[in-house]
Amino acid sequence: MEPLSVVEEGNMQEKVPLMADEEGHAVKTRSRFHSSGIKAAFMAVGILLILAAFNVHDLISLRTLRPPGCFKGHRKTHLSADAGICLTPACVHASSELLYNLSPDYKTLDACTDFEELVCGGWRDRHDLRPDQGDAFTGTMMSEASQMLLRHILEAPYPDSSVPTDVSPQLDTLTASVDQENFDKLKAAYNACLDEDTIKGRGVEPLINMLNRTTGQFSEHYLDSSSSKGQNVLTDTIVELANLGVTAFVAAGTGADDRDPDTVIISVSAPYSIGLPAKELYEDEKIVKKYEDVVSQVMSALYQHSDSFSKSDARALVEFEKKLAAASPDAEDRDDVTKYYNPMSTAEADKLVPQIHLSSILKSLVPGDYDIDRVIVMAPQYLKDLSKLLDATSKETLHAYVSWKVIQTYGNYIEADALTPIKRFANELQGKDPDSSPERWRTCVRHVDGGVGWLLSRFFVEKAFSAKAKAFGDQIVSDIKDQFVEKLKVTEWMEKEVIELAINKVHNIVQKIGYPDKVGLWSPVDTLILETKLTMLLSEP
Repeated sequence: MEPLSVVEEGNMQEKVPLMADEEGHAVKTRSRFHSSGIKAAFMAVGILLILAAFNVHDLISLRTLRPPGCFKGHRKTHLSADAGICLTPACVHASSELLYNLSPDYKTLDACTDFEELVCGGWRDRHDLRPDQGDAFTGTMMSEASQMLLRHILEAPYPDSSVPTDVSPQLDTLTASVDQENFDKLKAAYNACLDEDTIKGRGVEPLINMLNRTTGQFSEHYLDSSSSKGQNVLTDTIVELANLGVTAFVAAGTGADDRDPDTVIISVSAPYSIGLPAKELYEDEKIVKKYEDVVSQVMSALYQHSDSFSKSDARALVEFEKKLAAASPDAEDRDDVTKYYNPMSTAEADKLVPQIHLSSILKSLVPGDYDIDRVIVMAPQYLKDLSKLLDATSKETLHAYVSWKVIQTYGNYIEADALTPIKRFANELQGKDPDSSPERWRTCVRHVDGGVGWLLSRFFVEKAFSAKAKAFGDQIVSDIKDQFVEKLKVTEWMEKEVIELAINKVHNIVQKIGYPDKVGLWSPVDTLILETKLTMLLSEP
């Protein structure tokens, strides 16, 4: 394929990771490192707080929910006349939610035959899916509540009159200035995203520029068998893509060593998403055929001044992805420590897939003074199979694949007709209306949260999470640990040595509830330094 040029469409011109996934988020080296927005950090604690705020049997009598003839022989629950009833605002609110969720006909429904309707009928009556939603449940509602809060933060002025807290202490003049600078950066990113007219006016030009930047060297040297630079071009291209948050061929990230949790180690794995969201989708012929059509339409639109991309090229690209997906580990193996924990030296890892010089890629992505002596290769067989695939696949298909990964990663940031097929296809896979799109503020909140989440979290925590709530969450977890230890002490089926080991493990659990509270961690100055290396796509004059 030739370098791209801007094309006209109608009246408009058309990233604690080493690498990032297809949406620009942190690479998921292990299941517990899955990336998420700010909201996920507080979701678990929120659930605990809700559950701890009331006793369900104090709010609704079990006899009310149990129709005649159901659960015969079970002990009935009676409340004494002087039984305490929680009337705090939290309890009243929680009880009202439970009652609203019940079917309006709950008194006449048989819980033994229609339990789901009995307990959820009211919830369905009060919640409708938006066209851009594929599902809705308690988790999505909590997520959207957090999104709305983030919107209020980003659309409000700098909170210079906020009351000092753990995460927003009384700031001196210099620090307050930096704090406001951080906030202004958030606002600038959010407002730039909201400027749809400018984004649509640019069309596909930013994407074309990025494709030429990331795959131009690939096209110039790797496809030219006579070029002396061709040998390292694939490695250099992977590094260039990784620096822009695009994952191709392999994924890498950092995390705690499973055998030595105090040690941070680099892990290398197969990408969690090869092209389609799940490897099993490549077994569905209808989905694969539609996917091929999408690839063909999008690539042809972007390369419309060239005859170098055809439907057969799209078929070859998807077939290559299909083979990569087949070689990648199953979901259960990715989470099985006995399967993914394979420590080895970088020299040993290089031998698994010599075509991409894995050690050179990792060295290019870590700080200059960091010495990589070993890595965790989470899927050795995948790397071996990848090596065979690279040898058996044409250079033109590999070029098309890396170009497609750039398009998949950054297509959501582009407003142009050329990208419509991929957006429609993604909506269909998620059960949404094909032509639906979220309200622009939702898209922009997600982009800001994903791009400068650490800056945003300082203002989110200040507004949504008090020190008192954090202490309460900590106490809940501490109480659970204490009760678990007491249960272990009276367990009869375990040997004494095993019980002692289990108790020690409980005591060794480090609680991380709500937000980190290390001294200086929330310093605006330190946070600014943390975010200074942000890579942004700027409009050229």
